[in-house]
Amino acid sequence: MTPAIEIREVHKRFGSLHALRGVDLTVERGEFFALLGPNGAGKTTLIKMLTGILQPTAGSAAVLGHDPSRPSDAYKKQYALVMGQKSQLWWDLPAADTFLLNKAIYEIPEEDFRRNVQQYSAMFGVEELLKVPVRQLSLGERMKMELIASLLHDPRVLFLDEPTIGLDAIAQRQIRDLVRQVNQERGVAVL
Repeated sequence: MTPAIEIREVHKRFGSLHALRGVDLTVERGEFFALLGPNGAGKTTLIKMLTGILQPTAGSAAVLGHDPSRPSDAYKKQYALVMGQKSQLWWDLPAADTFLLNKAIYEIPEEDFRRNVQQYSAMFGVEELLKVPVRQLSLGERMKMELIASLLHDPRVLFLDEPTIGLDAIAQRQIRDLVRQVNQERGVAVL
C-alpha cells in the first residue's frame, strides 16, 4: 500500500534562501507524525508544498500517490489543512454555516455530513456552540470548530500548521488529544 506521504530529496529555495534542503520523509497511512523545529526551519513551507500551494525547487513528493504539484480535485478531497494563523470560518456567521458551505464544496452526502457534525461536535464538546457567531467564541472554541470544518469530508490526511498557537496549556492539550483521537478512531494520517 502506498504511504500517506512520501518525500524524496525535496529542496525549496526562495532566491538565495534555502527553506528546505534534501528532505526525505515517509508517513504511513494512519500515522501521527510531528515536525519539530524553530521558526524558519521550513515546517510551513513543507506543508504548503504537500498541499500544492508551493512547488519544490527539486525533489519529489507524493500524498496518497498524488503529485501535490499538480493537484486534482480528487486529490484535494483527500486531505485537509488547518493553519493556526489562518481561519476558514466566517467571522460574523456561526460555524454551522461554514460547515454547510464545506458540505457543498466537498459534495458531502447529507447522511455523512449530519453524522460527522454530530460526532465531531460531541467529541469536541461544542454542540451548544454551533449556532454562535464565530466572533463570540474563545480561541480554543474557534480552533475546535476549525478542526471540525476540516474533518467533515473524511480526509485521509490531515495537515496541521501550529493548530494550538495562542492557546492556553489546557486548550492546547485538548486540541492535541482530540486530534490524536481522530487519528486513532478514523485512521487519518496526521502531519
